Amino acid sequence: MTLPWRVPLSYRWGASQRLLGIKVYHDFQWRDLFPDERTQFKNGLSLARLVVDDCPPGNQPALLLTIDEDAVERAIDSDDEYIVVVRIAHYLREATGDAAAAYYAHGIRQRITQLAALDQIRESPELLASFLDAHLTPELIEDWSCASPERLDDLRRVTGGRERTDLTPLRSMEAIPVEVWEVLAEMLPTLLDDETRQLILNAITVDPNGRRIATETVGARIAERIIDTRHAVAEYERLIITGDTSETELQSYIQDHPWMVGLDYVQIRPKSLIPRGQLDFCLERFDGFYDILELKDPADPIVLSASTMGEIPPAASSYRISAGLANALAQVHVYRDVLTTDASTVERLYGLQNSRNPRVIIVIGRLVMMTSDCRRVLEQINLSLNRVEIMPYDILGQRAAGWLSNIEKYLTRLAN
Repeated sequence: MTLPWRVPLSYRWGASQRLLGIKVYHDFQWRDLFPDERTQFKNGLSLARLVVDDCPPGNQPALLLTIDEDAVERAIDSDDEYIVVVRIAHYLREATGDAAAAYYAHGIRQRITQLAALDQIRESPELLASFLDAHLTPELIEDWSCASPERLDDLRRVTGGRERTDLTPLRSMEAIPVEVWEVLAEMLPTLLDDETRQLILNAITVDPNGRRIATETVGARIAERIIDTRHAVAEYERLIITGDTSETELQSYIQDHPWMVGLDYVQIRPKSLIPRGQLDFCLERFDGFYDILELKDPADPIVLSASTMGEIPPAASSYRISAGLANALAQVHVYRDVLTTDASTVERLYGLQNSRNPRVIIVIGRLVMMTSDCRRVLEQINLSLNRVEIMPYDILGQRAAGWLSNIEKYLTRLAN
């Protein structure tokens, strides 16, 4: 996710004991402010607890530590993260006792993830705009305009001279006939963007009845969702055969479609920092342990050999693994060594628990571009490796299509 921030941000995972393992964004070099690479700081646990407590259901709690003393401390609520902005130098100066409570009682005087006080809103156009987006309603606008005749002229000026709209019908929407709602329902998909749809869905599912109805509706559309997923698999296959799709583009696609890597995982973490490197993907399994997914060039040949002469295969001495695969194998073994021998440090600094001896999947090249002899060599390489699998990109797509077909067959049997 790209955050609306003035300078580039880095992130790391908080220590599990000191920062509850939450993500920590920062706009400074970590060692410029802290004595070592551990993702923790004085009285940070109090702060993390407040963020976790106030994080809306379905979102991931996070901190954004800034050295900008003019930054407005607030919550940034995105589609999947709830990020609290903290002026870290100021916080460390004020952090005494229950640091989070004391600090915000002295400053914002609200809980950590609530809006700043009105004087802070007034001083920040950015925060004022955010506050109005979240809280301004037609009723408040109507009350404000009726309080003074001059305000009606102000409204006409900013709306291009149009006459004031009668907002009374908005207050009687529950009296609208079902037939009108049906017409609106047909129109809404073409009028609403994803953010507005999410807003409406959140409102619908705020109570038990809304959640029940939403679940029943989604259940009735499983067949359509499977079709959507098939289209996504087809798009993935198109990407890998174009010949000019980069590793970065495929990483973004898999990040947006995490089910591509299989149904064994409850969460995937893209671009996970660890000592001595960055994992492309860290895959969290149902048992709490992790697998590693490392992506390489989709155009890599994987295994090379001399040309065949008729039906005679090349000599064994002519076979070799590609430079890209050789690099990937060495790289992932270094990663696994770090995650295993320094697991406590990985957990403390990066919030990655149970990291020892992960299974590793290297996605590289395409099977369809390999000769039958090279495919057999790849098969033997995979048999010889311990908890490491070399998987061509097209096989990853075929696996996704396979489990999707199994789900579809199962649902068809249930329906019959």
